[in-house]
Amino acid sequence: MSHYEINVSHGGQHLFATHERSIHTLASLRKIADIFSRKFPVAEGYRMSITRWESHGKHVDVTDAVGHAVEGYEAGKADY
Repeated sequence: MSHYEINVSHGGQHLFATHERSIHTLASLRKIADIFSRKFPVAEGYRMSITRWESHGKHVDVTDAVGHAVEGYEAGKADY
């Protein structure tokens, strides 16, 4: 799952950042970034930076997870 993070600063001093739960879609990002750009204008010394974060998953072998052989699972093969 990915999320967007918006950081707002003023005069080079970080003020706040959105939480990872806040913005998950491009539509939400556009809406919130538009609001922030009006509330925190560059002309008044504010800056906004946006980062798209991505997390990646990997299947884990069941026998590796439990630390021993498990009936019905073959060691060395993640169960897909």
